[in-house]
Amino acid sequence: MPPPTMFTSSAMSTPSISSTMSTMSTSSTMSTPPNKTVRPPTPLPEFPLAERCAREADLLGYSLSAHPLELLPPEAWAGVTTAERMESLLGKRVTMIGWAIAMKLIRTRKDKRFMKFLSLEDLTGTFEATLFPAAYQRFAHLTIGAGPYRLRGRVENEQGLPSLNVEFLEILKLSGFAEG
Repeated sequence: MPPPTMFTSSAMSTPSISSTMSTMSTSSTMSTPPNKTVRPPTPLPEFPLAERCAREADLLGYSLSAHPLELLPPEAWAGVTTAERMESLLGKRVTMIGWAIAMKLIRTRKDKRFMKFLSLEDLTGTFEATLFPAAYQRFAHLTIGAGPYRLRGRVENEQGLPSLNVEFLEILKLSGFAEG
């Protein structure tokens, strides 16, 4: 049985991409059908920032246009400590605002009561907050979503990092934005 025939580049040629593109551009031109007017697309309405963020969060699971905390009114930030300042406030009682990015529910070893760890972010960085059993019992129903939360408590050193021991927690309302 003879070996299969091998094709060489002279026997079988493949057109180059550039020759194909030039053939396409000269042979197929797009034209407007007769009696048809081409109109530019209708511009979409510009939504207010809060509504745009809410729609993005509904569609994507997060907002692209702004961080949800940017939608809080300036007066919400009065007297608030930021994540970047926590370390300098060890042992002090502070008020903070945060958007939850992670949560962990555990039981205590001793009496098997629930407590919760929150990882939150503000506009300056991330911080940790702990709801020990008594605080968890009072505020657990509020910690289902992402917030935003206003938290009050004492800044403590947990394994070399500042953490907020939560004594009070509330959900802040964002106008036009669905709660996470």
